[in-house]
Amino acid sequence: LAHTPLRSLKELDRPYLPAAELYALAGRPDRARALLAQYAAEVKDPALRRDQEPERHNALGEIALAERRPLDAVVEFRAGDQLPDGPVNECIPCLPAALGRAYDQANMPDSAIAMYERYLAEPAVPIYYLLDAQFLAGIHKRLGEMYEARGDRDRAVSHYLQFVALWKDADPELQPKVTQVKQRLAHLRDVERR
Repeated sequence: LAHTPLRSLKELDRPYLPAAELYALAGRPDRARALLAQYAAEVKDPALRRDQEPERHNALGEIALAERRPLDAVVEFRAGDQLPDGPVNECIPCLPAALGRAYDQANMPDSAIAMYERYLAEPAVPIYYLLDAQFLAGIHKRLGEMYEARGDRDRAVSHYLQFVALWKDADPELQPKVTQVKQRLAHLRDVERR
């Protein structure tokens, strides 16, 4: 954005909303809000704004998560998944991935587990291939932790194993997380043997 100001692009090509989501995901909700304000000031076409309204709600949901307001994020993510005439798109697993993160942050483990499991149960949507790249390993790790906390060793082990398999070749700076999960697996197996 520093090299290519949004105003220099055609209105239809300006990525205000995806950029706002990325800023929020990166822990910069202030920058995300600034982009939403710029969007509101510069995008005047009512048809374009109506078409992009779900994406604006998703950006607001990511901002709410970044600001530690998970229940507000739930409302925004749900609004971001619907149009007056039905679903926004064919990405069925997109909403459960977002809601799982929000419920997890809200310390609502039953709802988080339900959403994460729903995400895993949905078939991958080829045009949304980055969804699994972004969330799949983390969801398995988090489900392992939540099932372990509940004393459900079998499910915890299953999800931990899937996390380790997905991240076995992760970058060196990520390997400590893999090591941590392997230690949890060893602990769970030791408990089972006793």
